[in-house]
Amino acid sequence: MKKFVCKYVVGLLVVALIVGCKGVRPASGGGGGLVQVFVKGKDSLLCHAGPIRYHSLQRGERFEIDHTYLKVKNQRNNVVCNFSVYTPDPSFRPEQLSILLKEKRIEVSSITKFYAEGFGKKKYHHRYSFTVSDIDFKLWMLDESPIIEVGGKRFEGKRPFRKDAHQVYRMILFDAF
Repeated sequence: MKKFVCKYVVGLLVVALIVGCKGVRPASGGGGGLVQVFVKGKDSLLCHAGPIRYHSLQRGERFEIDHTYLKVKNQRNNVVCNFSVYTPDPSFRPEQLSILLKEKRIEVSSITKFYAEGFGKKKYHHRYSFTVSDIDFKLWMLDESPIIEVGGKRFEGKRPFRKDAHQVYRMILFDAF
């Protein structure tokens, strides 16, 4: 009987250690889907939303973006925005990005390239990153039809964007300000 109890206690300790080492745990309501929210520490949540698709104003191109925000009580933080452009243009190399909102124009001059790769026949996937303030991000998510200009291309937030942006606002931003 002692041997069984000892194995049982050791088993519980191992399970407790595994659970304790996870680090970031999903917050309530933060399971899969467009928006995922994870408890990062006391008074902080790591929020990830995406991908959110935009309508391309160019034939044969696609734009998707995802956002990561560290939400800390009583603290302003930037939102990291990672975007993908799928295009037949192998020389796509943007130096800046503009987000045109009804009330404001957000200019981004620092874009970091993650990678560019070819796939299929004359198709290319370009992946970049930039940051915006959480205040600008809130305005962006509340805009009815923002336009993103990058590398001479234009992408517009249409009905699917509005649905996704509304969900991002409800789950991440509504109580942040």
